[in-house]
Order: sequence, then structure tokens, then C-alpha cells
Amino acid sequence: MNGGVQGVPANPFIELLEIEFIRVEPGQAETRLKIASKHLNPWNYVHGGVFAAMADATMGASIRGLAKVFTTVGINLNYIKPVREGEEITCRGSVVHAGSRIIQTQAVMTVETRLVATASATFYVLDS
Repeated sequence: MNGGVQGVPANPFIELLEIEFIRVEPGQAETRLKIASKHLNPWNYVHGGVFAAMADATMGASIRGLAKVFTTVGINLNYIKPVREGEEITCRGSVVHAGSRIIQTQAVMTVETRLVATASATFYVLDS
């Protein structure tokens, strides 16, 4: 679900998770996800892979306009607080450094004002 945001290509995996793109502009992006039962681990908290997919997609979207073709080469996540079904995660991603081949990004994930996770990632630019 790209939420009607221009420049976000179709991504079947992100659509399966129902992550919605709210804002995408060069250097910044924002997504949100309403947590459903399919996002939960056996202990009824959001599965860490959901945080990872959301952070990766959001940070990748923040690169739109800076590079056409790129790939994630490394990602680091910090899980801070658990999230339950019915809550909505907002993820804000931004570019920290944009080199000609390497781009560093970061993301902050919140539920309302509560910090729930952070992430950073390195992307490799395939086009020049």
C-alpha cells in the first residue's frame, strides 16, 4: 500500500504486511502500520521481522530522489518497547549521509509518543 505516495514502486512483501507509505521525499520518508494478529509472535507482541521490514522499507524510501537503483547491504535494529495488536506504529526514516555509492540512513519507530524501536542501515547505490 503506497497510500497514493508518488515514486514508491509496488512491493508485494510490504503490501502483504500492509505497511502504508505516508510521505516520501528526497532524504525523508514516513510509514505507518496498524498491528493485526498476523504481525504477532507467539507471545502476542509484534514480531521483530515486522519492525525490520518496516524500517528497511522506510529508510529505503527516504533514498528516493537521491538514487534510482540501490540495495540494502546492512541493517541494525534496536527493539525498545513491545507493541501489541491494535496499536499503530509510525516509522520515520531519514538519510544521514549520501555518498556516490554508499548511503547511510536511520529510522525511529513510535506508537503515539512512545519510542518502540530504532534502526540504521547502509545502502549501496547500483546506478551512478
